[in-house]
Amino acid sequence: MPEPDLDGLARGIARRFDRDHGGLAGAPKFPNPGLIELLWRHAERNADHDSRQAANRTLEQMARGGIHDHLGGGFARYAVDERWLVPHFEKMLCDNAQLLPLYALEAARTGDPLMLQAAEGIVAWLERDMLLPEGAFAASLDADSEGEEGKFYVWTAAELAQLLETDDAALFAQHYDVSAEGNWEGHAILNRLETPDPSPEIATVLAELRASLLTARGKRVPPGRDDKILADWNGLMISGLVRAAGLLRRKDWVALAANAFRFVSESMADGAGLAHSYRDGRLIAPGFALDHAAMAEAALALHDSTGDQHYFAFARNWSRHLDRYYREADSGPLRMTRTDSAELPVIPRPTHDDAVPNANGLHAANLLRIAAQTGLPEDRAQADCFLTAILFAASRAPMVHGSVLNAYDLARNGIEIVLAGLDREAFREAALALPHLTTTLVDCPNPDGLPADHPAHAYARQAGNGAAFICRHGGCLPPVTEPNRLAEAVSAAH
Repeated sequence: MPEPDLDGLARGIARRFDRDHGGLAGAPKFPNPGLIELLWRHAERNADHDSRQAANRTLEQMARGGIHDHLGGGFARYAVDERWLVPHFEKMLCDNAQLLPLYALEAARTGDPLMLQAAEGIVAWLERDMLLPEGAFAASLDADSEGEEGKFYVWTAAELAQLLETDDAALFAQHYDVSAEGNWEGHAILNRLETPDPSPEIATVLAELRASLLTARGKRVPPGRDDKILADWNGLMISGLVRAAGLLRRKDWVALAANAFRFVSESMADGAGLAHSYRDGRLIAPGFALDHAAMAEAALALHDSTGDQHYFAFARNWSRHLDRYYREADSGPLRMTRTDSAELPVIPRPTHDDAVPNANGLHAANLLRIAAQTGLPEDRAQADCFLTAILFAASRAPMVHGSVLNAYDLARNGIEIVLAGLDREAFREAALALPHLTTTLVDCPNPDGLPADHPAHAYARQAGNGAAFICRHGGCLPPVTEPNRLAEAVSAAH
C-alpha cells in the first residue's frame, strides 16, 4: 500500500477550514483537536502559512468565542453557530483534555496571552469543578441548571450593574459583548469575538472583574455533574496536563496529573488491564481499548516528565495487554472490546476519531515511543507493522483519522532526545519545553541501558555531568552540552 502523502493531506484539510472563523466550515462547529494537531504538525514541519493560519485561527476564535467559559475556564462541547458564539453548554473532560496541550503549544510558540489564558483556564476549571476526592476527574458538567440550558453561564446588563461599579460594568460590557438587548435570547453569552484587545493595564482590571463575577456566579444553582471516573478520559487529561506543564513550566500540573494516574492505575485495575469506569466503589469492567491506550499515553508522558521507570512499566504492560486481548489476529487493528468477549454478537472495530481519538491512533504512537525508549529493533518492527495495518483506512478518509495520521507523522518525522549523564534534569526541562508532538525523550542514566547498536550508546558514555543527543533515522548528532542550546539544535535537526 502506498504511504499517505501527509503534506498533501494537510494542505487539503487546511482548505476545508473556515478562513474567517476557524474550524471546519459551516455549523455546528466542533473543535476537532486531532485535525488541529495535524495542521499544527504540518505547519511546524514545512512553515506552511495556510496550515498555520487554519490551526491558529481556530484556536484563537474558540478562545474568543462563547464556547469558551471566560469566567471559569474550560470549553463547551461545541458551538451551534459558525462563529463559536452560542455553545451547547455541556462541558466534557475529554474535549478539554485534548484542547489543553494545543493551547499550551500555541501559547509557548507565540506568547499570546489569549492562548495562555485558555490553557490556564482549563486547568483552573479542572481543579475547581472536576477534581474528585479520589484524586481523579469527573466526566462532565450538564448543559442546563434549573431546567434551562445555559442559565448558569449567561448574564444581563442589569446583573452587571448590580454587581459592579458603574465604570467597571461599562468596561466589562465593552470587552465581553454585554448589551441591554443581549446576544442570545435576551441574555449575554460572554465573548470577545468582536471586542477590542485590552491594554496590559486594562487586562489586569478585567481579570479582577472576572474573578468578582465568578464568585457571584458561584452562588447560582450549578449544572449537574457526572461524577463517573472514566479511565480513557482521565488518561487523555493526564497526558494533556503533563505535556502542557512542560511547555508552560507548571510543575504543579504534573502533581495533579500524577495523583489522578495513581487512582486509575491502582483502584481501576482489572487484572493486568483496566476497568472502564468507577463510581462509588463500583467498577464497570473490562475496559475498552481506548482506556488502555489513553492510560498508556498518560504513563509515557509522566515517564518523560519525571524519569520514573514505573510509569514506563505501566505503559508497556498496558500496550502488551492491548496486543494480547484487543488486537485482530488477521487484519491487525484493535477491536473496541476484548477479542474474547462473548457478550457482543458483533465486535466493533472502528478506526476513526470521534469526540475522542481512536484507540488505534494512540496505540500506534505509544508503540513508537516505547520502541524509542527500548531501542530494540523488534519493538520498532512491531510499531511499524501495526501502523501499516491501520493506515489504509486513514488514507481513504483523512478527515476522521487525525490520530492515525499524527502517529504516522511521529513515525516518519519524529526525533529522539537522549538524556545522558549524571545531571540530566536541566536537559529534561529544556526538552519538555519543546513541542512534544514529534519528540520522544529517552532517559539514559546508564549507557548500558541502551542496546549496544543504539546510535547513542557510545556517545552516552561520554556524557559526563550531562548532555543531550538528538537522534533520528538511526543516527545521532554531536552532543548538546548546554540546555539552553537544545531548542536550536532540535530545530536544526528537523
